[in-house]
Amino acid sequence: MKYRHIKHRSPLVILVLLIFFTTNSFAVNLVIDIRGLQYTKGNAIISLYNSKKSFAKDKEFFKQKILNIRKETKKGLLVVTFKDIPAGTYAIQIIHDTNRNGILDTNLFGAPVEATGYSNNIKERYGIPDFEDAAFTVGNTNKNVVIRVAFSY
Repeated sequence: MKYRHIKHRSPLVILVLLIFFTTNSFAVNLVIDIRGLQYTKGNAIISLYNSKKSFAKDKEFFKQKILNIRKETKKGLLVVTFKDIPAGTYAIQIIHDTNRNGILDTNLFGAPVEATGYSNNIKERYGIPDFEDAAFTVGNTNKNVVIRVAFSY
C-alpha cells in the first residue's frame, strides 16, 4: 500500500527525463559567416565534415547546403546556419561553384579555378588542407565561424 504513490509518480519522472534528453541541450546551431565572395553568380557549396576520413571528399560530408549566391548574399556576405549540430569536432569546406556544376573545377595541374574557403581560414596550398588544421570544436552553446573565400592562385 505504501508504494502506491510511487507508481503514480513514475510516469512523471519518465516524462521529465524524456524532455531533458530530447531537448536541444546536446545540439546547437552552427552559424557560418562567409566573406570574400567576388561574384554574384553561381552557388556556394558549404560542406560540414565530422571526420578526417571524409574531409573534403565528394558526397562524404556530415551535412551540406547549396545556396544561390545571387539570391542569398548581402554585400558580399553570406550567412549559413546548420541547426541541431551535436557537440564534436568539425571542419568546413566552401566552394564558390560559379558554373553550378556541383564540383570544384580544377586546371590541368589540379589547382582549383574556383574560390574555396576552409574553417580556421586555412589556405589551400598544394592540395586540400588537413582536417586537423581546419578542425574546430562545437560544444554545448551555439557556435559562430567566419570563413574567407579566396582563389588559391
